[in-house]
Amino acid sequence: MVLEADCGAVRQPQMKKGENRMFSKRAFPRLCVVALVAVALAGCTGETPQQAPTPAPTPIQQMEKPEPAPAPSEPAPAPEPEPEAADDWTFLFNSVDLTGWQSARDPQTENKWFVEDGTLTNMDHGNDIATVDQWKDFDLEIEYKTVPEGNSGVYLRGRIEIQVFDSHGKEQVEHADAGGIYGQFAPLVNAALPAGEWNKIEASYVGDRLTVKLNGQLVQDNIQIVEVTGGALPGGVDEPGPLMLQGDHGKVWYRNIKLRSHDAMEEGSAPETEGSASEEMGAEGTAAEGGAEGVAEGEGTAETEGSAGEAPAEG
Repeated sequence: MVLEADCGAVRQPQMKKGENRMFSKRAFPRLCVVALVAVALAGCTGETPQQAPTPAPTPIQQMEKPEPAPAPSEPAPAPEPEPEAADDWTFLFNSVDLTGWQSARDPQTENKWFVEDGTLTNMDHGNDIATVDQWKDFDLEIEYKTVPEGNSGVYLRGRIEIQVFDSHGKEQVEHADAGGIYGQFAPLVNAALPAGEWNKIEASYVGDRLTVKLNGQLVQDNIQIVEVTGGALPGGVDEPGPLMLQGDHGKVWYRNIKLRSHDAMEEGSAPETEGSASEEMGAEGTAAEGGAEGVAEGEGTAETEGSAGEAPAEG
């Protein structure tokens, strides 16, 4: 059986002699359906071409695959401002060597001070040491520690001694105790810490007025200095001088030594320092009265150089 089809019609097949026409009547509609479906699929011009498969990416294309865009980053924080240095303060000891220091009595003699673990210290019963530079009006901060019953002194202008002594635990303090002005004024309170602990002196010396704190407590309140103390360097009480540290009485250590000069200011223009009588004591002259009671008769003069070294500290 041959099926002929074109775009227009389907020709009915010829039945051979002897074939069953019943079969042909039943099969003909089915054959027509099959033919129509075939025509619809093939179309008049032949089969529809299949779509070419997508080629696999080459290794180069895989390498050139774009990376995902990074997430937007937050803006960098603004840099913090550098801390401001303390106005006009100068460190007198660099914790490395004795630059700026010399033997106080005779710069040409051997200096028995040295640096130990970043501190300025002396040989036992050495010499006094002083700065090369000199000042008249200034603020001073300095820390010290002593051995038991240790004795030293901090000389302002090289002539006014703030006593350094192991006074911790004493009930009655005198001019030769820690924070006293040797030979002239006893400290207002006993603020000394035990031997081996660091003590801090804060002093303001402007004109003939001196205020001193020891470990944050007021020990000299705007007292008037009219004469030098024992062991002073040559010169008048009102003349500029170095910072001198006593080192001939025994072992002592100093550190964090810094000074703020008022010498560039006009006379009398230095600001009132923290711890003045008006701010903390509420009355003037208290220190002068209390200090006078602690002075033994005939002490506190500077008739002979080195007298502080000759008079042993009390207690």
